[in-house]
Amino acid sequence: MKKFQFRLEPVLKHRESCEEMAAQEQARVLREYQQKYAVLQEAREKLARAVQGCRVMDQFDLINMQAYCNYMSDEVQKREIALHNTSQKLEESRKKLIKAMQDKSVVARLKENQLHCYNRQLLACVQKENDEIAIQQFIRRVK
Repeated sequence: MKKFQFRLEPVLKHRESCEEMAAQEQARVLREYQQKYAVLQEAREKLARAVQGCRVMDQFDLINMQAYCNYMSDEVQKREIALHNTSQKLEESRKKLIKAMQDKSVVARLKENQLHCYNRQLLACVQKENDEIAIQQFIRRVK
């Protein structure tokens, strides 16, 4: 009997590479998300330190401190928006990865089923050959 050959092997390889690319994309977006989260936390800490640093000052320092607090508040808002956008990209990449994994698993299951069927046929063929050999030996002994 011929060696097992899965005719959709190129499709399986393509889907495996698609899954790998989707996993790499998700990892990249996750790193981006973590970086933006760290930057946001840093901006929040700077704003909190600026607000807590309000002590008795002259008018010039007070105006500068208010301007800095307003600037940091705006920065926190910008970074929260950027983090939210990255969060959406992360969710989208996660969905793409799940889809790629499902696509690959369908073809992999098909390959597994075909291999199982091939093994059963091979076993039946071997059993048939063994039966024929046994019958031939029995006929020789009887003669």
